[in-house]
Amino acid sequence: MINRREFLLWLGMSGLTLTQGLEYLEQNSQKDIEEKIYNMPKDIHIANYTADSVEGKRKQGGVGFFVNDYYITTAHICQSLEQIKTKTPFGMMDIEIDITNKEMKIGEVPFEIMYENFHTDVLIAKSKGRVYKNLPAIPNRSDVKYGDKIYIVGNPALQGTNIRHGYVSDLDGMTDKLGDREHVFGVDFSLFGGDSGSPVLNDKGELIGLGRYDAANRFGYINKIGLYLDEIERLKGVVTKPIHERKSRRN
Repeated sequence: MINRREFLLWLGMSGLTLTQGLEYLEQNSQKDIEEKIYNMPKDIHIANYTADSVEGKRKQGGVGFFVNDYYITTAHICQSLEQIKTKTPFGMMDIEIDITNKEMKIGEVPFEIMYENFHTDVLIAKSKGRVYKNLPAIPNRSDVKYGDKIYIVGNPALQGTNIRHGYVSDLDGMTDKLGDREHVFGVDFSLFGGDSGSPVLNDKGELIGLGRYDAANRFGYINKIGLYLDEIERLKGVVTKPIHERKSRRN
């Protein structure tokens, strides 16, 4: 970032007006931010979850990333180990099953799930033997506004990175059955299976949330980053053993 003296010197040499100079700097600043966002996939990791059940070995994968040295993602990815689709007189439904020996790994590195809350859809884990790079984006817990431009570094069907952008279109959630409305906001484009846990950034390149769920195949809903920051602060300051909050499950 150039200082005031350097800017005025450059402005005089370029022959641009003050307005033209400011517009030029703004455009280039936005290009730098987008370049940073488009380089983020290398700092997003697929975690694999496994467990034993009477139905056999259960497996699931999903994306997440590191903030303040903790791996964060959405809890429903892991929770799917405890559900199996079954045909009923009312159509296909998710039926809960018992599981044992639940494990989480990134590659061959085991992780401990430190916090799991199916009501707010938050999962926070810690590596048992390796240090990972945090996502290169400053978390911003400030409230979003209608019309804010946002980006998601997604991974539909876990088949590879798909970066999309759109605008904040909903501030109070389409339904509260998946958690408190104040914890989510909506965007004007769809999320797909595999996008859960993907980072969502504003047009300053700041981290503002994680992809959570899709509605009507048209609108995406995002978990606010504050949900995770609050729990990470608690984990770092107080908690000495994993916390699993299951009293309110995702339907």
